[in-house]
This record gives sequence, C-alpha cells and structure tokens, in this order.
Amino acid sequence: MVRLLAGGLALAMIAASPVRADSVERNLEVVRAMVDAVNRRDLDALDGLIATDLHRHSAATPGVEVTDLEGFKAFLRTDFAGVPDSVQEIREIFGQGDLVAVRARYRGTQTGPMGTFPPSGREVDLPFHAILRLEQGRIAEIWVEWDNLTILSQLGHWPPPAAAAEEANKALARRWFDDVINRRDLDAIAEIYSADYVHHGQGDLQLHGPERVRGFAAAILAASSDRHAVVERQVVEGDRVVTQFVSRGTQTGAYRGIPPSGKEWVVEGIVISRIEGGKIVEDWEVIHSSGLGE
Repeated sequence: MVRLLAGGLALAMIAASPVRADSVERNLEVVRAMVDAVNRRDLDALDGLIATDLHRHSAATPGVEVTDLEGFKAFLRTDFAGVPDSVQEIREIFGQGDLVAVRARYRGTQTGPMGTFPPSGREVDLPFHAILRLEQGRIAEIWVEWDNLTILSQLGHWPPPAAAAEEANKALARRWFDDVINRRDLDAIAEIYSADYVHHGQGDLQLHGPERVRGFAAAILAASSDRHAVVERQVVEGDRVVTQFVSRGTQTGAYRGIPPSGKEWVVEGIVISRIEGGKIVEDWEVIHSSGLGE
C-alpha cells in the first residue's frame, strides 16, 4: 500500500511538473507580449493581456493611481505624449508560480511635457525593475520601480533651475580665491566682475571696475607671493552669496606703504557678493588682518 501511494505521488509530481512549467512559460509570454504591444502603441492588444481590474503600484509615481485597465492605458498615453519615441526593452525575465519579474530598460527623447516638467529635447536611458502577478493568463497586478533622480538629471530637470543658479553663484564667488589668489590668474578678473563693479571695503578701500580690482590683486600678490586662500563656508540666497575665507602668506614685499616683515600675514574675513548676469556687481567685505608689518 505504501509503495502504491509513493508510486502514485511520484507519478503525480512527474505529471504536474510540465504543467507548472507550461503555466510559467505562458505567463512569461504574456508579459513579453504586453511590452511589445506598448512599444507598438497597440493599446487594444492589451485587452487580451491585462485584467480589467489591474492594479499598478510604484513609489516612483506617488500621485498616479491605476486601478483598472483603462487607467493603465491613460497612464501610457500620458507617457507617450511626453516621450513619443519611448521603447521598453526586457533585459532579463524570470517566472515562478503566478509571478513574473523583469529587469528592463526605458529609452526615448522627451519632446513633450512630463508632469510639471516642460519638454527638454534630451534623451533618457533608464533601468527599471518590475514584478507582475497574473491571474487566469492575464496581468492582474504590477509593482514597478525606477530612480526619479536619474531620469530628471538626464533630462536636465534636476537640480531645479533656482538651485542650479545658486550653485553657479557660489562657484563664481569662489573664483576670486581659487583663480585670482591661488592660481595668480589676473585675466580671470574680467570674467568674474562686471564693468560697473563696486567693492565696499574697510576704511578708504573702495574699488570701482575690474581694472581697479586687477591692480588690487597684483599689489597683494606682489607683497605676498606665496599667498593661498581657503574658502571655509558659503551661504547663498537668490543673488547674494556670503563667503567666509582665510588667506595666508609671507609678507615679502611692501603693501600700502607697510614695509615687508618676512612674517606670516593672515587675513580672515567674510564677504557678501551681489550677482547679476553671471558676474559680481557689488560686494561688501569685513576682514581681520594679522602679521602685516609686524
């Protein structure tokens, strides 16, 4: 009796195994057919591949709720409008039971709006992963994820324009220290400061225009040829950049009538720069100087 039961169980397992394999293979083919229909823009073909009560889940699109087949088609139409030449490519596909998993790639050019983002004309090449659950030969549920920062960066929508402009302003404010002082590039001054630039320094130190700045920089470097500046921190808001710095060097030459000391000359300060049109138009500086002429 035991032998008969064992033999029957073995026969059942042998008989069932091809059935399960065939079922998984059919599920894989349904998913492949769905991707092919999407790439061909044949949304009618989805009627035979997707359940009418389909549910789609994705943290990448938190504001999009898809709870049926028609909602999924509407989602796809929106995607087609933003990236008309989009193509999805399955790189790997796996199946077990009623689940199918894919590693895939999404490519295309954004020539239409994408949510609140305007057309960029740029190409996107984005990896994504998905798990799909099938019922009675149709896709009933989808979980799909991708990295939004990757696609937004590729399309030029990240960082936001305001943030990008502020970062550019910070970089511009650093150029006096990095390019002029540290690299001794006096020609960079014309790129940094506007023609009507005004510098408000301490006491009687007022500078007007790039040429005056050039003379000022030349005098500093002549008096301290090994001078090096370090930007310690910056604060930016809109067109204003606040830069805290420390500058060190040996006073090997005279500066503003003060004879060389041969000692370390340290300047610590904070400068507030106002930027327009990609150049510094005005700044206000407060410094503390030690070692000069001592």
